[in-house]
Amino acid sequence: MKRKSRVLHLFFGYILPAALFAQFVGPHATSMIRIVANRITFAYDLEWMEGMVLSSAHRFTSLGNFYSSPSVEYVPPLYPPLFFKIMYFVTEWFADYYFVGRLIALATIVLSSFVIFLILKNRFDILTGIFGAFSVPSFYALTGFWFDIIRVDGLMLFLLLLLMWQQMYTADSWVKITVSSLLYLAAVLTKQAALVFAVPVVLYWILRSKYRMAVIQTVVIALFLVVSLLFMQWQTKGLFWQYYWVLGNSHPNIAGGYLPSTLLYLNIQSILTPYMWSLLAVAVAMNAVFGIQFFVFLFKIQYSAKPILKKLLTWDARSPVDAYLLLAIDFMIVMSWRMCIHENSFLNDNIPLMTAFLFLFVLAGRVIARIAVSLIKKVWLPHVVRILPAVMLSWFCFANLRSNIIQFLPNPSITAEKRVAVELFKNLLRVPSSVLAPMIAVDALSAWRKPGTFHGMSALDLRSHIGLNGIFQKSKQDAMNSFEVILDSNMSAVYDGYTRTTPEDFGIASYFLFPSTGALVSPRLIFIRKDKYAFYSKLMNPLHNN
Repeated sequence: MKRKSRVLHLFFGYILPAALFAQFVGPHATSMIRIVANRITFAYDLEWMEGMVLSSAHRFTSLGNFYSSPSVEYVPPLYPPLFFKIMYFVTEWFADYYFVGRLIALATIVLSSFVIFLILKNRFDILTGIFGAFSVPSFYALTGFWFDIIRVDGLMLFLLLLLMWQQMYTADSWVKITVSSLLYLAAVLTKQAALVFAVPVVLYWILRSKYRMAVIQTVVIALFLVVSLLFMQWQTKGLFWQYYWVLGNSHPNIAGGYLPSTLLYLNIQSILTPYMWSLLAVAVAMNAVFGIQFFVFLFKIQYSAKPILKKLLTWDARSPVDAYLLLAIDFMIVMSWRMCIHENSFLNDNIPLMTAFLFLFVLAGRVIARIAVSLIKKVWLPHVVRILPAVMLSWFCFANLRSNIIQFLPNPSITAEKRVAVELFKNLLRVPSSVLAPMIAVDALSAWRKPGTFHGMSALDLRSHIGLNGIFQKSKQDAMNSFEVILDSNMSAVYDGYTRTTPEDFGIASYFLFPSTGALVSPRLIFIRKDKYAFYSKLMNPLHNN
């Protein structure tokens, strides 16, 4: 009998779950490796905010921060500074800054997967931890193929997951409170969306009935936030809060109200819709279970119920950890929801959402398994139900099988054409004259190192809030008069004394699709001062350059 039990345990607890899970996660891991290997060394922007991150990071060279009044020379991004500071060292120390920057972004996702493994291994078992970590490639496509793009999302996710692990599995002490507060602060200084995560950080102590520690945690977090804010305000002469919060949160919802915007987002991201509603239903059910558990425990309510219901609603030694994990899931969902219903959001905002659903599957699978074992008194059942988390995670991975990855691989012909355009515009920027390039620069950092170049993404953000003229310290026309060439991709203006032309006039395509999301590589319009037109016309002619 014992031998039979061991065989059942081995087969249902390890072999079958691993085989099932590998069948679904394998294609995703293979696809992710293929995409990353093909594009991580790509010499130009894969996505337009890569250029914004690199060019803004380089701003630390002259200012020590990148918040200043917007001007012709520079328009700051609406992001916190931590990730940009890391990228500053990349741009200063490495010649191949695109490759190293993407490598760091990818490393944050790999480290996040490892922390997911640690969280699930410590709470459940090593196999569940492995399944959780290897589920991450399954939402590579559902989050816009963003893992290897130079963006802040991976770092924020890593810091929040590390914070969760640190709170769940380190000894209670002042050190624990201090470290968790510092990790929270680092996440907030990576992306504004992390601010809401203060709620589960404090509620962790309340779930464990340690109210004094909850008060201390609240005070320490508030102290760190206030001190950091005052320091950044002083360092930036009062501009940090303006960019970080006032402008950073001024993007309107995509459909006005919260509900219409939510429904529109689900309609836009139709591949997620059938999974989203079912997953949210699971989240609501799990919150109801743990909410009732905690309510009964907190108020010491006495009740009579069937053993199965009593088992389900009992607040035991592990319930605070599970309830904290569920709270973290809830607030990751809230973070993604708040970002996704904004204008100009993209699939990268789904990264916290998909991570939350990964944890939710495991937690729900365990609760369902516990109910099944209580209802059906069979010796083999505890071994069989171990497969349930693997089944649920496999269903999670299945969502990705509908994604087409070929369009996200670098196209050799587009790359060759782009290289021609890139070199022409880089030659233009090397001319010892005054060129304004308010564009999504093809090689943003090289372009930015020449004065008179700022990144179009930041300008686009500000234009919708403070008006086009507000971008410049001087009036627009005064600022324009000092430039011989204006590469205009966002403003589509008309300038007195300039000849209006287009890239096509010089044999250069105006638009090139990137291997990722299809950003612009060259400006829509080119304005050349009339007395300089012959010189620049010759310079920008591909036949002449050949």
